[in-house]
Amino acid sequence: MSQETRARAGAAAGAEESRLARLLRPFVALEPGEAAPLLWSFLCAFFLFFSYFIVRPLRDEMGISQGAKNLPDLFLVTLATTAVAHFLFAALVSRSSRRTFLPVLFRSVLAVLLLFCVLFRAAAPALEVWLARAFYVWVSVYNLLAVSVFWGLMADSFRSGQSKRLYAFISAGLTIGSIAGAGVTSLCAGAFGANNLVIAAALILELVVQCARRLMRCSGCPVREREAATPQPLLRGTLEGVQRIARRPYLIGICLFILFYSFTSSALYFEQANIIEAALAVKEERVALFANRDLAVQFLTLVVQLFLAGRFIRWAGIGLGLALVPLITLGGFGALLAAPTLAVVMTFDVLRRFSNYAVAHPCREILYTVLDRAEKYKAKSFIDTFVYRGGDAAAAVCKLAGAAALPLALAVSAAWAAVGFLLGRRQRQLAGERAA
Repeated sequence: MSQETRARAGAAAGAEESRLARLLRPFVALEPGEAAPLLWSFLCAFFLFFSYFIVRPLRDEMGISQGAKNLPDLFLVTLATTAVAHFLFAALVSRSSRRTFLPVLFRSVLAVLLLFCVLFRAAAPALEVWLARAFYVWVSVYNLLAVSVFWGLMADSFRSGQSKRLYAFISAGLTIGSIAGAGVTSLCAGAFGANNLVIAAALILELVVQCARRLMRCSGCPVREREAATPQPLLRGTLEGVQRIARRPYLIGICLFILFYSFTSSALYFEQANIIEAALAVKEERVALFANRDLAVQFLTLVVQLFLAGRFIRWAGIGLGLALVPLITLGGFGALLAAPTLAVVMTFDVLRRFSNYAVAHPCREILYTVLDRAEKYKAKSFIDTFVYRGGDAAAAVCKLAGAAALPLALAVSAAWAAVGFLLGRRQRQLAGERAA
C-alpha cells in the first residue's frame, strides 16, 4: 500500500470516527479514539442480552413449572454443572488466545441451544420434564459464563478512568438488548412458539461473535495494542484463578460481594416462586408476568443508564454505587416480612434489578479495571461463575434445611453493603497507585 493510499485510508477512518463521536457525545463524554471501540462494545452487549432475554422468560417459567419446592435441587445441580463448565472453559482458554476462545464459546452455546430445539420437538411427553430441567440448568450456566467473558473483554479494552465514563453507556447496550429480547418473547411466545424463539436466540449469538471480532480489530482499540504486546495464552492451569484469589484480599472482597448478591437473589427467587405459584396457575400468565417484569426493569434501567448512571458514579463514587442494591435489598426483605404479596414481591424485584443493572453492575465491573490482564480472565471467570452459583447453592441449602430465609437475608444484606463500601475505597486506592 502506497503512502498516499495509507493517508487516504487514515483520513477516511478519522472522518468516520468523527461522525461516530458526534452521534455518541450527547450520551457519553468521549475522548479521541474511543468512538469505534465504544460502538462495537455497545453492539456486542446489545446482541448478547437480546439473545439471552429471549430465552430467560422461558427458563424462568420452566423453573416454576417444576414446582417451587424443587427449585433448591435445581440450584444445586446448576452449581455442579457450573463447576464443570468453568474448568472446561479454563482448559479451552489455556490452549488458545482470546481471538480463538471467544468465537468457540459463543458458537458452542449456539449449537447447544439448537440441539435443545431438536430435542424438544422430538421428545416424548414423559421426557419433557427432564428436558425442561436440563434447559433451565444450561441457560443458567451459559449466561454467567458469557457475561463474564464479555465484561472481561471490556475490562481489557478500557482503562479505569475510561470505564467510569463509558461503562454506563455500554451497559445501556445490555439494557436495550434486554428490552428487545423480553419484548419479542412477550409479543411472540404465543404466536410463534417457544421453540422458534430459542432458534432465533441461538442465531443472534453469531452477531455477538462478529461484533467482538470487530472490537478486537478496530483501529486504535486498546485491546489490539495489548494483545500485540502479549500474545501468549491467557490461562495456564484451571486452578490458577483460585490461587490468585487466595493471595489477594481485594479479590476475596469481590468474592464476598458476589456471594452475598447471589445468596440474596436466590432467597428472593424462592420467595417469589412460592408467591407466584400460589397466585397464577396458567403457564402463559407466568411467562407474560416474567416478560413484563423484564420489560419494566429494562426501560427503567435504560433511562437511568443514558442520563443518570455515569454522572452518579462519578459524583457518588464506586463505594456508594456498590452499596445501593444491598440497601434496597435490606428494605425489600423487610417489606416482604410485613406483606408477602404478589405486588410487594414484584415491586421489590423490579427495584432491585434495575438499580443493579443501571448502577451496581457497572461499578462491579469497574473493580476489575485495576487488576492485571491475567486476573481479569483467570480470577474473574471463577468468581462470576462458580462463586456466583455458590451463593445460589448456599441459599438452596438453607431453604432445604428449613432456615428462616428472610431474617437471614436481612443480615446478609447488611454485611453486603459494608463490603461494597470497602471495595469502593480500595478500588480508588489501587487506581491511584496504577496512575502514579
